[in-house]
Amino acid sequence: MESIVNTDRYKPPDHFRYAAHVSRKLGFCCESLGETGGYLYRVSDGARELLLGAGRISAYPINPLIAVSVAKDKVFTNILLDRDGIPNLGGRPYFLNQDDRRLRDDGFDLEDAREYLGIIGFPCFVKPLSGSRGDFAQVIWSLEQFESYVEALRRKHDSLVVQRVFVGTEYRVFVLDSEIVFCLEKSDFVIRGDGKKQISQILRELNAAVAGRGLSGIPEDEPLLDFSGARVETSTVLAAGDVLKLVGRRNFSSGRDTGTLLENVSENLKELAIQATQALGLRVAGVDLMQIPGETSARVIEVNASPGIHSLEHLGRWDLIERIWTKVLVSGLSSSVARATASRNL
Repeated sequence: MESIVNTDRYKPPDHFRYAAHVSRKLGFCCESLGETGGYLYRVSDGARELLLGAGRISAYPINPLIAVSVAKDKVFTNILLDRDGIPNLGGRPYFLNQDDRRLRDDGFDLEDAREYLGIIGFPCFVKPLSGSRGDFAQVIWSLEQFESYVEALRRKHDSLVVQRVFVGTEYRVFVLDSEIVFCLEKSDFVIRGDGKKQISQILRELNAAVAGRGLSGIPEDEPLLDFSGARVETSTVLAAGDVLKLVGRRNFSSGRDTGTLLENVSENLKELAIQATQALGLRVAGVDLMQIPGETSARVIEVNASPGIHSLEHLGRWDLIERIWTKVLVSGLSSSVARATASRNL
């Protein structure tokens, strides 16, 4: 395998590292292609090879292309979930520019978003239509803040989803060929006080810690929403030892804890995750679910067709990483997505 040096600045993509690790155990060849640093690579058993990638490339080659494309769009995903009667958080899509105005029906422009905000009221929740890892996922408190949010979002995305605010316990359920591999209860997004720093300063430090990872920062001067539904100003100084649990990003990419790996997963979470995966036609999916207090069933937040599993590495569960990638590589190499290995030295 081609050697790629890890440095403090750069580490090859997680999925490339996991595929390389499992390939060594299986006796396969895994190599990065070109000068991509593991963002485009191949795995070969000597007779056949798979092309794989990271970043914008779908991480799991056994997932059907159409299903992956649909899963990238949160509203399309919800349409398929609704069709199968699967509860979800809903939301409406809106586009940020007029460049392709004639390619869509009425009702999806920013003036329509402003009208919808007048119906559902504030606070509301907004996020990119095709975003991931919590990027630009934010609680909005006013129309003025929404306008500022749109201007910041334009630099990276061309569309957004507006939702009502929901509060509950969140889970990530990893599904592989209609089986649950693991379920993670996500850690709450919490801020801990020291009696000295304003919340804005704590957020500034958190943003600095994740800078350069392709994620938007958490607004440091906008109000926050805690789990009781109360508005919290970022000028607040929390007393030493006080913990503020907030509605917002919970995933590891945003600098939070990985969460808790559950040994006993409720039947509702299992069934909902499998149903959501099947509704989209995926073989591999990370299904994000929310259990809202007082509701019998959980709801689907979104379905990720290229779910990260860095949490397993953080928790030392290489057995689960190996289980996932062994099946992906062995199944992929024996399927139609593989091709005959070109005649060259491996």
